[in-house]
Amino acid sequence: AWYAGSRRSLVKCLRSLEADVVLPAHHALGADFPVPWVGYVFDFQHRAFPEFFTPKTRGQRDRAFRTMLTRARVVCANSREVCRDVTRFVPEATSQVLGLPFAPIPVEAWLHAPAEDVRARYGISGRYFLVSNQFFVHKDHRGALRALALLRDEPEGGDVQLVFTGKMDDPRFPGYPDELRTLVNSLGLEGCTRFLGHIPKVDQIRLMQEAIAVLQPTLFEGGPGGGSVYDAVALGIPAVVSDIPVNQEIVGEDLTFFRAGDSEAMAAGMRVLLTRSPREPVEPAELVRRGQVRARALGLALWQAIEAVRMSGP
Repeated sequence: AWYAGSRRSLVKCLRSLEADVVLPAHHALGADFPVPWVGYVFDFQHRAFPEFFTPKTRGQRDRAFRTMLTRARVVCANSREVCRDVTRFVPEATSQVLGLPFAPIPVEAWLHAPAEDVRARYGISGRYFLVSNQFFVHKDHRGALRALALLRDEPEGGDVQLVFTGKMDDPRFPGYPDELRTLVNSLGLEGCTRFLGHIPKVDQIRLMQEAIAVLQPTLFEGGPGGGSVYDAVALGIPAVVSDIPVNQEIVGEDLTFFRAGDSEAMAAGMRVLLTRSPREPVEPAELVRRGQVRARALGLALWQAIEAVRMSGP
């Protein structure tokens, strides 16, 4: 059976698989759905930054979350912070809400990347920090550029660069990429910033492995650190990360936190890595071992959700 995007075809697929539970459901499937299901809520950014959303979108999100959290018996979230937000913003919720652990797991193919110099392909030389985010306003690319401008005025940071990857498009703020280019020019950073856009994942990972560190200036995330810090921790790469509450759930071996939204604090965190000895790469076998430990923890959490919905009755 093939899932064709409808409720009917989903039921048919699950029955053909003899599935005991389906998860995660991004939309409430209803009390009459024939297979026990675990719901999912992503984040409450529309409540933290209402100015980034239209009233219509905020209302749609509120209704969707309220429906999910009053109809699902069990719901998973990417962080403990989202679980706390459920209590704050949906007090009528009746679901059991389970936060999943931060569990970065390396893709083994990334640990044996080809020797090819990906930097040369993109015209990158010298030392750089990598910012790998979608170009959404809440990711605070502006703050990263201002931090770079501060470092470029110092002896230890005069040669440092910022390399940005990610799709340069925010439908909510279509002028944002042009605003960033204008800021680059006004700060005199034309020769030390690179906007690569959306590039193949393997190239992004290779550039991450060659970077001083991943820089994550984000002002909001649903999961700890977002995707770039997830990959950095999985691969044993240092990360300089904003100290928003959800990012405090990151567990890693080489993390530097700074006050979110503060470019001077961000520059200070970057300076720590610029002035220390070059890092020794972590052996692939050790990265695999760490990933296996995290995978077990994630598996136990998912199993807890499965057991909870199975034990909660028809």
